[in-house]
Amino acid sequence: MNSLTLIKKIIFLSFFLFFLSPIFLHSQEENAVEQYDRGVAYLIGSNVSQNHQEARVWFRKAAEQGHAQAQYNLGYLWGSGKGGPQDRLEAMKWYTKAAQQGHTHAQYILGKTYSLGAENIPKNNERAIKWLLQAAEQDHASALFLLGSIYSEEGSSKNSLKAKQYYQRAAEKGHPRAQVALGDIYVQGLNEPKDEKKAIEWYRKATTKGFPDAFYKLGLLYTDEKAANHDFKTAYQWLHLAEKRGHKFATEKKLQVSHHLTSEQIAEAENLAKESIQKRQKPQ
Repeated sequence: MNSLTLIKKIIFLSFFLFFLSPIFLHSQEENAVEQYDRGVAYLIGSNVSQNHQEARVWFRKAAEQGHAQAQYNLGYLWGSGKGGPQDRLEAMKWYTKAAQQGHTHAQYILGKTYSLGAENIPKNNERAIKWLLQAAEQDHASALFLLGSIYSEEGSSKNSLKAKQYYQRAAEKGHPRAQVALGDIYVQGLNEPKDEKKAIEWYRKATTKGFPDAFYKLGLLYTDEKAANHDFKTAYQWLHLAEKRGHKFATEKKLQVSHHLTSEQIAEAENLAKESIQKRQKPQ
């Protein structure tokens, strides 16, 4: 072997070892973080003019180096059409890359998209459940709720039990739609005895988040003349609160309930509702 060939091999080996070295890998990681930070700056307009097109450029640079949050943000920009054309398939590609690295919200977005279907993306419950389960393992409340919804739609007693378990976990994490769904289960007595007390408890928890359907469901529960807690004045109060929050069925139902009350009872119920609103608006 002549000296020139030996020198070339040494140079090649040196470069090869450098690219595998912790110094180079750390440098690459720093570059991805810096590129991601630039993307964020352009995304929100921090110390630069907001520019979603530039945000795409910098997020892509970081995403191609495996930066999970950059991959998620790039998916969001492609999916929303901000900073360039909208392309749901391209969005799903980047969400998938982020999800494969354990990005919880990317897993949820994939699960939600497959559960509903979208343009060029057929509905696929099997894929939806796969990604939602991964997000649920990390206690993502919306993923837990959506799993409950999917299993609830499938209808068998086994799946109804699964649905309740996922709703319960999501509800305990403060998810208002899950709290209402759990209340519905106790009202209907699905695969277990009815429990109005527990239903009221979960509906009321959801009202603390201002969720309109929770106010409406409480109103309905108190209008049921077969229910132990039947009370038209209390029903009117909750329906009035639901109406104030824009629930589309509350006005008509409130009118029906008003026929069972005197004008004095209606005024009292509306005053109680007003006090409830003022109490919620007080700074804690």
